[in-house]
Amino acid sequence: MNKHYSMVGHRIGRLVVIEELPSVKIGDTRASRVRVRCDCGTVKDIWRATIRNGNTRSCGCLRAERYRAQNPDGLNERELAARRQRRRQDRLKSSGTDPAAAKLARMKW
Repeated sequence: MNKHYSMVGHRIGRLVVIEELPSVKIGDTRASRVRVRCDCGTVKDIWRATIRNGNTRSCGCLRAERYRAQNPDGLNERELAARRQRRRQDRLKSSGTDPAAAKLARMKW
């Protein structure tokens, strides 16, 4: 059986581990979960491995903050994608490159 150290009290990004939860059997293996408190006040149960490997740094508030910072106009995902594409085409046209030829150059055959 693997022994692991206690993560209680450790800070990872915006999360502080407040409690270790019992491990859960998933197929032939066992996975541990921890209860964390985010700086925004949210308490969440997440997989211990995602904290240790750095994939989880917040409860989701970090992603929301970044999204709001990049999207001050409050556009949805489709509108943002359309805006990015228009800007890219404008840059290509101003540089004298044909947008259709640039798209063909990016395609993988």
